[in-house]
Amino acid sequence: MNKMLIATFFLLLLTSIVFSQLSELPMAMSNGVQNGITVDLQGTDTKVIEKEWIDYMKKYKGKTKKNKKSGEIFTDNATIKNMSDNTVDVYALAKATNGKTTFTVWYNLGGAYLNSADHPQKYILAKDMINDFATKFSENMAKEALEVEEKKLKKMNGELTDLEKTVKESNLKIEDFKVQIEALERKIETAQQAQLTKQKEIADQEAAVKKAKQKLEDVKQ
Repeated sequence: MNKMLIATFFLLLLTSIVFSQLSELPMAMSNGVQNGITVDLQGTDTKVIEKEWIDYMKKYKGKTKKNKKSGEIFTDNATIKNMSDNTVDVYALAKATNGKTTFTVWYNLGGAYLNSADHPQKYILAKDMINDFATKFSENMAKEALEVEEKKLKKMNGELTDLEKTVKESNLKIEDFKVQIEALERKIETAQQAQLTKQKEIADQEAAVKKAKQKLEDVKQ
């Protein structure tokens, strides 16, 4: 499976999870219980999604920072086209529960919080905005997942290369040993022939020594 297919697979998987769980709920936040748009992101880190949201909100020109006390990401005076003639205060909260991150966004239009009943058209814009963020976030997660799998594959290919190198070097050593063994076998064969010759020479010499001894004995008599 090539890189594009893997990335597409992860993206479709993650975005299908995102869109199936997008909902409008009254949720407790720093300014009481207000209607917010909530999405569940499976297996994500709250710090990761907070960073992604802060980066995403830069294009809306407001000042975005995290409120350490409430844990909310607050964007002051965001400019959101077609949502309001005035600036919008946006609150977002990422909360990890049961192996997932519940991400909620609230829009303060100035005196009222956005909700689908009172602001149907604006709610659609907000929903599209969350969908867009979720898509980009899911795509980034898919890319990271792809990078992890590619690193694993690269490592495996490296290990395979090392194994192939070991096999090649071992085979070369075996061939070298075969040459050495053949040379030793020839040396042994030559030595064995020389050994037989030397044994015969020794036997002949022993006979000559015996003959000489006998002549000495004959002379003494």
